[in-house]
Amino acid sequence: MNNLINGSIIAAIVAILSCSFFLDVETNSAEIAQSKMLDDAIKEERRNLRFELAARKICGENAGFVDLGSGEIQCKTKRGANTIKAKMENFN
Repeated sequence: MNNLINGSIIAAIVAILSCSFFLDVETNSAEIAQSKMLDDAIKEERRNLRFELAARKICGENAGFVDLGSGEIQCKTKRGANTIKAKMENFN
């Protein structure tokens, strides 16, 4: 008799836990969308950091640069005068 009660309690707990997945579908989809947004933001930030590091290697540590778009940069002296233009690839 005791084993029957324990078995039915365990079966009830398993049934409740297995159904709880279906109750949280909407919240789960919102979390997935937010996770994808955060993942995309992290990838974009890493791309920006790689771009800046490569630009610093081209222009020099103390020089500045301006992103002209489409992977092209304009190097500048520390006083703001233009020096060279460089084409950077594989950053888009």
